[in-house]
Amino acid sequence: MPATNHFDFAVVGGGFAGSLTAAILAAAGRRVALFERLTHPRFAVGESSTPTAGLLVRDLAEQYGLPWLAHLAKYGDWKQNLPDVRCGLKRGFAYFDHRAQAPPPDCGDPASQLLVSANPDAARGDLHWHRADVDHWLFQKAAQLVALAQDGVSVTATRCGEGWSLKLACADKTAAGDSPANQRTRRESADDEVTASFLIDATGGANVSGEAQPQARWWKTQTAACFTHLRHVGAWNDALPAPVRAAHPFPCDASAQHHLVDGGWVWLLRFDDSTTSVGRVDGLLHQRSTNHHASPVCSLQDWRRRLQPYAKLASLFDHAEEVDEIGWRRSPRLQRLLVPAAGADWAMLPAAAGQVDPLHSTGIAHSLCGIEPLVEALLGPASQRTARLQAYSTRLEIELEWIDEIVGAAYQCMGDFRHFAAATMLYFAAATSYELARVAGRRPWFLCADDQKLRESVARWRESVGQAPPIEQLEAELREWLRPWNHVGLCDAQAQNLYRYETT
Repeated sequence: MPATNHFDFAVVGGGFAGSLTAAILAAAGRRVALFERLTHPRFAVGESSTPTAGLLVRDLAEQYGLPWLAHLAKYGDWKQNLPDVRCGLKRGFAYFDHRAQAPPPDCGDPASQLLVSANPDAARGDLHWHRADVDHWLFQKAAQLVALAQDGVSVTATRCGEGWSLKLACADKTAAGDSPANQRTRRESADDEVTASFLIDATGGANVSGEAQPQARWWKTQTAACFTHLRHVGAWNDALPAPVRAAHPFPCDASAQHHLVDGGWVWLLRFDDSTTSVGRVDGLLHQRSTNHHASPVCSLQDWRRRLQPYAKLASLFDHAEEVDEIGWRRSPRLQRLLVPAAGADWAMLPAAAGQVDPLHSTGIAHSLCGIEPLVEALLGPASQRTARLQAYSTRLEIELEWIDEIVGAAYQCMGDFRHFAAATMLYFAAATSYELARVAGRRPWFLCADDQKLRESVARWRESVGQAPPIEQLEAELREWLRPWNHVGLCDAQAQNLYRYETT
């Protein structure tokens, strides 16, 4: 095979994480090939960023000499430098309870709402990433650095004497709007086969190497989801009385918005172009316990029908319109885990190895957190690579289990909003502890998954929840057991579930 068809690294999956990994390796002088099955721009979810993600973007940009990457860290910088890449402003997290047992969700009662600020103002705000735009932009940036970048191709990887043989074919499925001419150009320009010394799986669980196996485990989080993008979704802020709006620490529509409904919750993530990412997550354990299995959402009419019991929430969709080229998507089971996540000549990025649930917006940040140790292992001394890759695989498995522990606690407590609000403090304590450690120059595992004392405290509290003591006791235990990780005034009854931005 000609030397020009051999690469140091082949990255399969051209989403933001795969493209960024390819760009980092190429910027370090390695010969890299990058492949994506669909044609950019293509629809994807996993859109809500966090302060953790912003810190990781900033550090990766600085460490590997990619100044353009830093524009993704904060809303003000993004809007100034990337005006054609769509995004939305995220000032924090907002949760509202619409179930019959709760006070009306628009009354401002702390028994039906929780808002947690993540930043001090819009300029320093976090973001919702319009993944079709962001992934396309990052793929183009990577294409300027790597030796080969192709989208619209499927990849079949097999072992060969040089490491990996990758057979390429024009993918059967392409993004909406990809013209026959574009598909023909890709088919004619694509090499039939390339080889690579190392294979990186950046897909959403395709197990490109075939080396990993599904891990059988009892997930504490067991959920399914349906989702799409809609235009002209009404503003929840406009449905609230003026005194309620005035008390909020930030405009609640500039947030990762969670609306709790029977058996699950609805997300709303607003972009600046009148488009909103909407989705519904249903608990599978709730469906089994009630023997009620929700019918799939296939249209806006189905969506409205499912929301009929929640009049205020349903009214937001009175004038909504479907984005025709996207349609409704469904994931019948969100949780998955493949192990191991790496071998001597292959590795998976976090989203390829597993996923838990969209609650608390861990996806983007966890992917970025995984890129850092992986590229260090790949660019470091060859004598240390195998050991580092083994450590990386172990770390990913532990981090995914930790995400499941924290998110699962929220689902465990979702039956009552006061319990749920308490359980969310587990995430915010872990996230802010990670962020403060990062600012101080330390590099803990994602959400401090390597902090054994924190893990023990969370497990202890979850065990107490299972014993069903009074909520006042649970809240007191939570305050006490999270004290070492409570740096920003969490678990404060006087806050009335409205947490303003705190600096430390």
